[in-house]
Amino acid sequence: MIGIFYDARRNGGRAHPAWFWGIGVALTAMVLADVVAYSPPGIAITRAVVAGTPGAARDMHAHFPP
Repeated sequence: MIGIFYDARRNGGRAHPAWFWGIGVALTAMVLADVVAYSPPGIAITRAVVAGTPGAARDMHAHFPP
């Protein structure tokens, strides 16, 4: 965020469009990752990856350990 403000201040009040494209791509990737991770195929992939490890015995819900 500081970079955007500095860039806008240095360039007459306008930040370079790459800032907004970069933020948009990052946010889109985060949303898509969550959608895929919590979909049935994503859960199946996770179960296949952790099968046979101690992680397979843990609950799949996101939470902090006690």
